[in-house]
Amino acid sequence: MTPAMTAHARAKAPSYRILNNARQKAAETSGCDSAATRISLTEVTRRRSGDNPYEWQLDMSEAVLLGLDTIVIAGTGSGKTLPFVMPSMLDKKKKAIVISPLKTLEEDQAKRFMKLQVPAAAVNGDTWSALLQQQIMNSELQALLASPEMCLKHPKFCSMLADSLFKDVAAIIIDEAHCIGQWGGDFCKEYENLLKLCTFLPPHIPFITITATLTPAGLIVII
Repeated sequence: MTPAMTAHARAKAPSYRILNNARQKAAETSGCDSAATRISLTEVTRRRSGDNPYEWQLDMSEAVLLGLDTIVIAGTGSGKTLPFVMPSMLDKKKKAIVISPLKTLEEDQAKRFMKLQVPAAAVNGDTWSALLQQQIMNSELQALLASPEMCLKHPKFCSMLADSLFKDVAAIIIDEAHCIGQWGGDFCKEYENLLKLCTFLPPHIPFITITATLTPAGLIVII
């Protein structure tokens, strides 16, 4: 093993201790079977995407199902988008709320999720309509791609997030998190305010932060 690989193994060891502890607790309290869950995730992902998920993608999806707050650093094109919706592919009741910095990213990801047979929609000022509102209220969508402003300042959408229909949200995913430190200003403030979501969403819902690159300083900003 090279020095770089050794350093990487040391860095991820604490995260895997947390994951293993959560697995053990879930097994003891609710009979969860980690191995069986991973097999089910693999099978549904293979059916819908044509590919087997990587081990780290299974780890991430399992962390979501176990309710663990997680920071994921994975390069562009590595497949870091897939794990957010693997739990939704496994359970049609599971929803994901993805916070994205740009409308174009929201729309692109919604199309990707739809190809995986996960009903999804970009939720922003341009797309908001009576039809979209009705789809959300009827639980027709499993993935909602929205901006921080939409989640925090849009009266109708905010009230819907506080509704009991969102009790099955698997995770709040903050995508492209490196933008928080890079863009700064009002954008950074809006992302910081996302913690307010904790006040009206059930406490068991984890926050998953996704980024392609993250400096130590950027990590401090996010944490």
